[in-house]
Amino acid sequence: MNKKMQSQLCIEISSVAQVAGTEFQQKIIASDLYIYTEVAGKQLIYLPETQSQYFINNERTQLIKVDLSQ
Repeated sequence: MNKKMQSQLCIEISSVAQVAGTEFQQKIIASDLYIYTEVAGKQLIYLPETQSQYFINNERTQLIKVDLSQ
């Protein structure tokens, strides 16, 4: 039996917001394992299991923890 965690539900939401004449595309992918958000080329992932949020740095292929206490 495969014991890897697999998502049971996934929803994708795409939208465009216009602020001061500039359009921003936003994508949200929400599952029971994570919430991925992409806004203006920036990527974030929230992991409910650890209650942590991370910036995704594609250039360095790493996650940078966001300090929510500040």
